[in-house]
Amino acid sequence: MQTSPLVQNIADWLYRRALVSADVEATVSGLGEKLLAGGIPVSRINVGAMTLHPVLGAIDVTWDAKTAKVTSQAVARSVTTSDTFRNAPFFNMALNNVRFERFFLQDETVRKRYPIFERLWAQGITDYVAFSETFGQDRKFDWAKLPSSAEGAYLSYSTKRLSGFDADEIAKLAELSLPFSLALKVAFDKMLSLTLLQTYLGKTPGTNVFSGDTSRGDGQIIDCVLWYSDLRNSTSLAASIELDDYLTLMNEYYTCTAGATLDHGGEVLKFIGDGILAIFPYDEQTRPPQDMANAAIMTAKDAIARNSNNNARRKDLGLVPLNFGIGLHVGQVMFGNVGTEERLDMTVTGPAVNEVTRYESLTKDLDAHILTSAEFKTFYDGPLQTFGMQTLKGLKAEMEVFGVPNCE
Repeated sequence: MQTSPLVQNIADWLYRRALVSADVEATVSGLGEKLLAGGIPVSRINVGAMTLHPVLGAIDVTWDAKTAKVTSQAVARSVTTSDTFRNAPFFNMALNNVRFERFFLQDETVRKRYPIFERLWAQGITDYVAFSETFGQDRKFDWAKLPSSAEGAYLSYSTKRLSGFDADEIAKLAELSLPFSLALKVAFDKMLSLTLLQTYLGKTPGTNVFSGDTSRGDGQIIDCVLWYSDLRNSTSLAASIELDDYLTLMNEYYTCTAGATLDHGGEVLKFIGDGILAIFPYDEQTRPPQDMANAAIMTAKDAIARNSNNNARRKDLGLVPLNFGIGLHVGQVMFGNVGTEERLDMTVTGPAVNEVTRYESLTKDLDAHILTSAEFKTFYDGPLQTFGMQTLKGLKAEMEVFGVPNCE
């Protein structure tokens, strides 16, 4: 069958979108507009992909012709194992390696097949066609119990025309399945590459590396609040329990501390054994230093509160409690790439980084949860209590040290 000019023009446009790694939302909405302009009554386009990512399990993007809006969401791995996620057309296609399905929603028995069909029918949708294209990877989704063929693009088109799509329209959509899937794969790979870098390096470092700041020595001097936490008695804890249990313990600790940091707009840069280095960069316009100092304090208090709740649960299970100290400091640091030509790391370096770890280390000696520097106090308007002049390990001069009251 000869390809129609409409399909050829749209296919060429999709291939060009793939070449430039075009944005997935703009590609989906652009396709919808081109199909409508070509006389194909598409009311809704939904695309998805299962992903092999340490945090994300799937990506979902939907375009609605009536509102001309695109919505997209990244679906966590935990959600992909839920009944709601699995009771859907795309999951069935992934599980059973189905390449095409069609559902006439006028039929009540068809509408009962999946919960989404009742919702679409209520919106006036009458016909639903779906295609899938595998990416050809031989990798299994063990957490979702899906075959290797599940890694691919899943595409659905819906219409409100009472008679549904005709055979010629479905044939045209089928022809566009491959170029559309290619454009989606490139866009999804770009999106996942960025989120993968952000997951392992941190939001700003990951974004910088993704943007091309990859040469050794690339960097900039930034002003920031530094936040450092260290788990107490980790050596004895590691020696007293099984390795798997210790890994679970560490993840609980990270959830309390790093989780609180991310929720308050901080950047988690390093998991250093059982230590966590984070920063709250500041400037006078968008992230004033007073606000970042307050965010760092609130992060520390939130981490302690989370840990208190977690320790109550651990006590009920007969497990030892977790304790940690937090040091807060302010300073200029070099934020950039360091290492060798073969192995680079994007991190912060400078005296302030070493100093913040010393403030945290002093929390053990002074029996305090949080200690801050005098420099930090200049930006923080809340109450602090002085511990007087103290000698920090590795530093010759004594420093005045402050604690945070009422942070139990």
